[in-house]
Amino acid sequence: DYIHYLADILSDSANGGPLPSGGDQSAQGGDPPTGDRIRGLDIGTGSNLIYPLLGNSVYGWSFLGSEIDTASLASAQTLIDRNGLEDRISLRHQPCRDTILQTVLSESDSSDEMDFIM
Repeated sequence: DYIHYLADILSDSANGGPLPSGGDQSAQGGDPPTGDRIRGLDIGTGSNLIYPLLGNSVYGWSFLGSEIDTASLASAQTLIDRNGLEDRISLRHQPCRDTILQTVLSESDSSDEMDFIM
C-alpha cells in the first residue's frame, strides 16, 4: 500500500489539490503520474529492493536506492541486472550511518532531483 499512498499524494499535488492528511481518503485527485520522469529515493533499500521494483512495475517510476550494507547492495544490484532495470533503478552505497543523504545526493547533479523520498 505504501507505493499506492505515494501515488495518491503525487496525484493530488500534480493536480493542484491538497495533500491528503490523517488517512483521509475522501480527497481524491486524478490519475497518478507515471513514467520514469517521476524519480524517488529509497533510503535503506535493502537486499530485496521491494519498493523500487513495485514502483517501477506498477507506475514506471525510476528510483535511486541507498544502502549501508554492501552485501544487501550487491544483492539488490543483482535483481536490477537480472530484470534489465539498469536504466530505471540505480544504487548508491551510503558508508556512514549518521548521514542519510550526504554522499548519496549531489546538489550539482540534476539526476539527483527527487519527486519523493521514502
